[in-house]
Amino acid sequence: MKIKGISTCFYTSDVAACRMFYCQYFSAHVMFECDWYVVLAMNEAGAELCFMQPQDDSPRHNGQGVMLNVHVDDVDGEYVRLQQLGLSVAHPPVSNPWGDRSFTVSDPMGNRVYIYSLCDISPEFVHQ
Repeated sequence: MKIKGISTCFYTSDVAACRMFYCQYFSAHVMFECDWYVVLAMNEAGAELCFMQPQDDSPRHNGQGVMLNVHVDDVDGEYVRLQQLGLSVAHPPVSNPWGDRSFTVSDPMGNRVYIYSLCDISPEFVHQ
């Protein structure tokens, strides 16, 4: 199989809220949209998120068991920017022993979005 791209599609009853959230806070761009489905380009590298209203026997997503990881250059700058835009953030960025600095937000469906930048790995964590 020669994969040309991969995306994640979430079933949601509020496609518009998800589109607004990722476009406003994460600079996503709409690639395709209709009444019940939207495809968002997340960056130049080709990452895509899709949101679709459940159709007939489609599974329902409850916002649990999913975390999106978003790697950025400046996690502290993104934290300030998102707060200035009015996004609720539970705590400021923290440095983690596994080698990233991060904070977490929740999207309209309840998915956690882990925003991070790389930093030095703690010596005690290197030997695990």
